[in-house]
Amino acid sequence: MNAKKASAAKRLLLIAGLIGALPLAAWMSFHYYRRASAELYSTEHSPDVRFSVVVYRIPMIWATPGSASDAPGYVRLIDSTGHTLQQADVEMVQNAGIEWSSTSVYINSVGEWPLPQ
Repeated sequence: MNAKKASAAKRLLLIAGLIGALPLAAWMSFHYYRRASAELYSTEHSPDVRFSVVVYRIPMIWATPGSASDAPGYVRLIDSTGHTLQQADVEMVQNAGIEWSSTSVYINSVGEWPLPQ
């Protein structure tokens, strides 16, 4: 009798685990799909053209007219060969203002990234 209870308990735990994992798997798939469907928003080159900051916009599920730049996204610092050196998420792509210096790049709402020499 105890073996039957233990078996039923294991089955119940397995079912509960699967039910709990389904929303997590759905959320992860949705998040991956949204990032994979990101669109190029802007590109800004360093003064010496060795580096670029590329801003990608992640499409919003629901947006009012005129709020396209309010969309979340991510920024990438790339070198002249296209290799990604840094990457960070931004809450709104319009806030990703970029300022270059000879040794670093400052991106609003992200911070300062050093440039390789």
